[in-house]
Amino acid sequence: MSDWIAGQVARFSVALTDASDIAADPGALALRLKKPDGSVITHAYGGGAVLKDGTGAYHADIALDVCGAWAWRWESAAPNAGADQATFFVQKSHT
Repeated sequence: MSDWIAGQVARFSVALTDASDIAADPGALALRLKKPDGSVITHAYGGGAVLKDGTGAYHADIALDVCGAWAWRWESAAPNAGADQATFFVQKSHT
């Protein structure tokens, strides 16, 4: 994910597979976001923010309201447990 500007909405997507590399749903799924102030927000599937697009495919649209370094992490529980994570930067508007 590249840099963003405060006020944008970022789409976080994940595609899950089973051990045979076939699209599969997890037992549970959560997106965790760590904001620049260190606070962590968790969005779990079934709670409204994480939406299912198809078997094993999910996304969440998140408003980026704070400037600085952010981190995201998808976590899935068995069956088909796994995790993925990265960081990105939200810059302030030039105007």
